[in-house]
Amino acid sequence: MTKKCIVKKVSDIEAVPTSHGAGLKQVSGHAHPTMDEHFIVLSGKGTMTADGRKIPMLPDTYIGVPAGCRHEIIVEDEMVLFTIGVATD
Repeated sequence: MTKKCIVKKVSDIEAVPTSHGAGLKQVSGHAHPTMDEHFIVLSGKGTMTADGRKIPMLPDTYIGVPAGCRHEIIVEDEMVLFTIGVATD
């Protein structure tokens, strides 16, 4: 499958609120079949495991998780994340 560039006005994008485990110490392993997910760590500390790889989640870290990639998060110190999910279907 070839991915295509997505161009939209921000005002045309439907916002879908999600807690994605807000307040939890762990977000269990899961995958989004049709959604790429992007994380920017603003503060705190944790670890993401994605595709079997442990990734430190520290301030000023960006992590891109492509659709279908199994991932989980363990929070070590309360984190603030900026997260964008882009569904392609």
